[in-house]
Amino acid sequence: MAAHQLAGTLEKRSRWRREWCPRFFVVDRRRIKYYLAPPAIIDENDDELRGSIPLTRAVAAAEPSRPFCIRVGRDPQQALKWREPVSVVVPDSNSSVTVLLLSLDGSGGSSGGTGGNGNGSGTAESAQAMCRLLLFEAPVSADCLVFPVQPVGSASGSSHKGLRLHVRIHACEDVASQSFFLPSFGFLCLAAAFLVAGCVLAGTIALAAAAMALQVSQALQVSQAQSRLSKKRITFSVEKLAVGDDIAGVPTPTSIAQVPFWVGKWRLDKTCSDKYEPILTDMGINYLIRKAADAIVSQIIIEVRGTHVSFIVKTMVTVEDVLPIDGSWITKPVPPAGRMKGQFRLRLTRNTMTELEMYSEFPPGEGDLRDTLVMHQDGQSFTRTVVRGELVCSRVFRRLG
Repeated sequence: MAAHQLAGTLEKRSRWRREWCPRFFVVDRRRIKYYLAPPAIIDENDDELRGSIPLTRAVAAAEPSRPFCIRVGRDPQQALKWREPVSVVVPDSNSSVTVLLLSLDGSGGSSGGTGGNGNGSGTAESAQAMCRLLLFEAPVSADCLVFPVQPVGSASGSSHKGLRLHVRIHACEDVASQSFFLPSFGFLCLAAAFLVAGCVLAGTIALAAAAMALQVSQALQVSQAQSRLSKKRITFSVEKLAVGDDIAGVPTPTSIAQVPFWVGKWRLDKTCSDKYEPILTDMGINYLIRKAADAIVSQIIIEVRGTHVSFIVKTMVTVEDVLPIDGSWITKPVPPAGRMKGQFRLRLTRNTMTELEMYSEFPPGEGDLRDTLVMHQDGQSFTRTVVRGELVCSRVFRRLG
């Protein structure tokens, strides 16, 4: 087997049948070779080889229940963002999640899970690097965990040019175990059916089988309770790739010392405000919701709660966003009554005494949105400017009370 190869199991989508199938793969410097099952020996003259994919044509993909995939064929390529949250199931504390970084420009850079576009002769010839993430006991925190990046095939603990991968844990939950009482419940139902039908002997046999199944189920439950290797579903995102443990800079504020001028209750002044319908139309919101949103005089309530800013908008329904002051991302379902599906993320990008700005990133292909509040000199009103692509909507809100 050639040096510096990475092997594992992933799901590959077939080109014509559009079906996902598990395949064993081997990554070398130019291609991804895949097999129906792990071969005993990997060499150049391998009869078990099912096929191969040039690295420039393989696109890393992630779908619900399929966090590790390779998409090939004529589908449009999907560029995954570095900070897009991914959920994985980690079986025990000894297991790790491996992130493969491919240098696509021949200069030693890295790609966070995106595929090449096929341009350039040196795209697939640069060295690969990888990072093993030990996430089983990692705490859920706004702070990032730092893991070393290693060259493929190197010994554990070695670092690739001093690079560190910064990872944030968003959620951690135990995976529900399978119920072992279903067989005994089935035998009980069968026994009841036999007894009602008058088959006493068959009913007695079914009851005995139910008792035995119940004892086995209890033993399995006790065995599982004593085991410390319970699985966890962990949601994480890769935040940045940096040299050293961290990048020196100005610390990000996590709280607000003084009460900003934009804190309070505000009411829309429709006499000097733009309609919001063009923005909603571009986001795919249906006609009735768009018209109702402009017909209602909306209100905004902004509060500072410790390390977070609460932003409440009251229109037809009440929508509340609680955003960390330090600029960390939060994830929410996309707005209902529209074409978007899935989730989007948003964060604060600016907060001063007189300005507040939020930035939203929608699912791939749906663009983004920037929402900026700037106080007027009187301190009793502000202009809210919403920018989405080339669309701009400015609305004036005045203080209540």
